[in-house]
Amino acid sequence: MPMYFACKITRQAKGCRFEAAIPWKVLGLTAPKPNTLMQGDIGVLSSDAAGTRTARRSYLFNKDTAITFDIPSEVRVVSANWGVLPFE
Repeated sequence: MPMYFACKITRQAKGCRFEAAIPWKVLGLTAPKPNTLMQGDIGVLSSDAAGTRTARRSYLFNKDTAITFDIPSEVRVVSANWGVLPFE
């Protein structure tokens, strides 16, 4: 299976820095021009100890998404809770 993205996590004094490189073509989108700002959110899904269910959802902007084990709430998109993402 071909690799479509690359990730890098760097520990910092107050948390972590996460860098991701995903080809726009894979997402079916056109690359934005440098210094473009877009509305969106980025999050991490953490599993239970067995690795079989999502136990926690942590998002950068939307703090109303800590809901777990609730499929209808997990798939709801609330763009009003998103923030601004800069693209370089």
